[in-house]
Amino acid sequence: MSGLTNLSLKHGTTADWINGFEAVLPTGEIIRTGIGAISDIWCSRAPMPDLVGLFINFQGGLSWVGTFGPTSQWKEGIKRGMQLMEEHGFPPIVVTRPMQGGHFGVLRFIEVFDKNDMEQVKRVTDLNQKLSDLVIELGFFPYKTPAWVIERHRDKIDPNFLRLAGQVRNLLDPNGIMNPGKWPF
Repeated sequence: MSGLTNLSLKHGTTADWINGFEAVLPTGEIIRTGIGAISDIWCSRAPMPDLVGLFINFQGGLSWVGTFGPTSQWKEGIKRGMQLMEEHGFPPIVVTRPMQGGHFGVLRFIEVFDKNDMEQVKRVTDLNQKLSDLVIELGFFPYKTPAWVIERHRDKIDPNFLRLAGQVRNLLDPNGIMNPGKWPF
């Protein structure tokens, strides 16, 4: 749900388009988010506390590093990211897209490789780690964030955010069965 479309310049990620939804918790309880928590008319996440993010954007990706961040850092990110890709033997494929009127943007590096070639898989893994280091240094953060990125950069994430997110997750999922292995709090 972190995807982007031709409407993303004006409206942000597809995850931003969700006004709310019903979710079944591991306990079997059904929760409604957004204004749907108090109304049968689903028109906005507001004015309720926004719980939608607890249920979306917890996916993973392997063959690209896609990020959201400041468009003012695109030029530096593209230059340095393309250099890293070439150093690792991959043609530089870069996607950029402004989001929400240009307030922030997507910077995505795509690697095309043979998943059956273990040497290429190793190079992609190393490249993705270096690209994640680079983009985070420039103020971006990967979307569809794999757990290894969180572990690698845990020291850069506000510890109070991690603590609160972990508490909320444990409250909603005490058995740890919702999206196991994603966002290790």
